[in-house]
Amino acid sequence: MDFQSEADCILVSHDGLWLSLSVNHFPVFHPKSFDSRRIDGWGWYRMAVGEMEVGVMPEEPGIHLSFEGRFRMQDAEKVAREILIELEKVTGEKGRIDWF
Repeated sequence: MDFQSEADCILVSHDGLWLSLSVNHFPVFHPKSFDSRRIDGWGWYRMAVGEMEVGVMPEEPGIHLSFEGRFRMQDAEKVAREILIELEKVTGEKGRIDWF
């Protein structure tokens, strides 16, 4: 099983622009199928999800998710998908995940 130590993606609207988001949306950053909790650290919002830390930052043109720690890439992808699904629900906008 291959483990990662870092990965990054950006959540953007389907047309590549910003998703409508405010600080009131912080609870949507917690994935439904993983235990997670808010933690201190760099970024606009930061949480521990299993053995990974996820930093959430607004970064043009969307929301940058930075994954750090020891994790499988498929888990990071699942976390990103679950966060995007919740963002789509609260904003009413369709989005996509761009990995870099």
